[in-house]
Amino acid sequence: MSEKTKAQVAEEVLRLVELERTDEDAYLDKLFAGEIHTGYPAIDKPWYKYFTKEGMKYNLPKMKILDYVKSHPDWTKGRTAFSYYGHEISYDKFFKHVDEAARVLTDMGIRKGDRILCLMPNIPETAYLFYAASEIGAVSDYIDPRPDSIDLKVSARKCLSLCLEEGCKFVITLDSCYLAMIQPNEQEWKDAGIDQLLVVTAADSMTMKAKMTYAKFDKIMHGKEAFEKKMAKQKKLAEAFEACKANSVLNIKMYKDEVKRCKHVEPAYVEYEPDMMVAITHTSGTTGRPKPLPTTHDALNAYACQPFNTDIRFYPGQRYLHLLPYFAAYGIANQLHGGLAGAVCMVEVPEIGPNDLGKLIVLNKTSFNSGIPTWCYAMIKDPWMQDKDLSFVDWLSAGGTSMSASEQEEVTKFLQDHGSTAEFLQGHGMSETLGSATYSPYGEPGSLGVPWPQTIYAIVDPETKEMLAFEEGQEWLEGELIICTEANTKGELDGKKYVEHRTYFGKDYIVTGDIARMRYDGLMFFDSRKDRGFARYDGFNVRPGKLEEVINSFDEVQTCVISPFFSEEVGGNMIKAYIVPQDGKEYTPAEQADLVEKIVNEGFIENEDLSSRQIPTKFHFIPAMPLTPGGKIDYAQLDYQPLSGEEVTVILEETNVSLDGVTVLKPENA
Repeated sequence: MSEKTKAQVAEEVLRLVELERTDEDAYLDKLFAGEIHTGYPAIDKPWYKYFTKEGMKYNLPKMKILDYVKSHPDWTKGRTAFSYYGHEISYDKFFKHVDEAARVLTDMGIRKGDRILCLMPNIPETAYLFYAASEIGAVSDYIDPRPDSIDLKVSARKCLSLCLEEGCKFVITLDSCYLAMIQPNEQEWKDAGIDQLLVVTAADSMTMKAKMTYAKFDKIMHGKEAFEKKMAKQKKLAEAFEACKANSVLNIKMYKDEVKRCKHVEPAYVEYEPDMMVAITHTSGTTGRPKPLPTTHDALNAYACQPFNTDIRFYPGQRYLHLLPYFAAYGIANQLHGGLAGAVCMVEVPEIGPNDLGKLIVLNKTSFNSGIPTWCYAMIKDPWMQDKDLSFVDWLSAGGTSMSASEQEEVTKFLQDHGSTAEFLQGHGMSETLGSATYSPYGEPGSLGVPWPQTIYAIVDPETKEMLAFEEGQEWLEGELIICTEANTKGELDGKKYVEHRTYFGKDYIVTGDIARMRYDGLMFFDSRKDRGFARYDGFNVRPGKLEEVINSFDEVQTCVISPFFSEEVGGNMIKAYIVPQDGKEYTPAEQADLVEKIVNEGFIENEDLSSRQIPTKFHFIPAMPLTPGGKIDYAQLDYQPLSGEEVTVILEETNVSLDGVTVLKPENA
């Protein structure tokens, strides 16, 4: 392209940017007439052909999130909002429960702008309290409610420090989360000025029928013996909670009791305001601590309205499996608010094991389902699923980690062999974009689909950050992905920036750190993370830099490299640490295990800045790191290497709701 042509293109881009800003209809007329060809995807939006002109317009619902749910009364009338182990809760009852929750929060002294730390799983009360807080102008701050250290005092101190860092004055918690995350140092909470705890139990919405259904489902999924052990453990936890509650220095209020007591309290409702914060979710940060991502009524509504501008199989009354948690933006935006705004029935699931997805779909008859790839792949290998009818399944998608095209096709074949007409889809998104940012049905196996109709994907040079454009005849753009959407988090809390933003052509973009490819028609393909980051099998993000820094801090370690390896046991990625000992020392297998145990205890379990879920499960001692011709560490040679049996093994006894123990084993081939 000549300098003159570049200048002409730059001129045309400026004209089109101004046209879109001042007359969106005229811009879209030109777009849909095929008259825009600058080469810049941000301007040409080559994915427009998959949508309608009306669907591409930015019609942001300017209202509070509950008002948006209520804005389609013909959709919600007579329909079920939540299903909790067979206990069906209508939209009318949901709205009443939100009012009840608003009275309780108002009585606690919570007012506009106050932040509430929430340690809650996916149960109906979590939704009631979230929308109630939004109605009175408060901010719900969701962190991972699971202890991430075997030493509960470490988890509790970390929880308190996050609470104080993020300016929370009040706490809402599940009873078991109180025992693990607050009770071990509750005097410190009181000293910090947090005196009131609103406590919810997972049984608050359980009728007798729901309790019986829960028992039936759990026995099918995990067996009678495992269920009985779980019940015995839950009984002990309930007894422990009652004992701790009786002796607590905190003012513990039981939510169910407070609803009855506060019947005549007048809620402190507030009016809608643009950019009013409503929630804080979290993602993994490069420092090892979760990164807060504030979001607003506008952002959540902008996210929720996009599916209505597509032909997505998503309709009022559909049963939607709500698996992903509130502290992950996808769980609160893509699933909860997106679902309720579409008047679906949210099937609440507070806990899930790696092999439970298929059984949950069948037992709950959910037609709309999304999760992580390993759950989906485990489903098709589950013997229990082989004769099950899935004709009611309209949608199954996954994100968080990528799958190969062949694996994706294998899941699709399984669905269709069992009566479903759905194709298994994978998409791309981030917590910073409130979840999925691509629309997968218009993709192909191995792709991530195209951007949502009111979302813009573009590619920049990873070093210069200059936006890239397609040259004449060029089929692919490859570089760092940037995303523009009204759903984007501002990425700033109390003056501290957590997310990089840049302006291109007058619009605000998040710089993702993802290396991706875009085809000329807008179809997206994911390559890698700039920071070598990867996701574990369960979607937990791993940032190698921080882990390497911690392990390298031990005197015995000269160099450490963190890499992913495929674990047959969990059906996905786990973490391996390659270690070069200091001064070329050769350790015996027993000495290797002793050093690993030291690293695990001092570097991870006692470290408030790291989760125990970041502990490598394999440590491989090698004499030197492989190098590139340029003399740098050749990370590609280390990634996904098969296990040799020479590794020290660390067994993590973990589920999606608990972390119970860590065991270090000497190498098998010692």
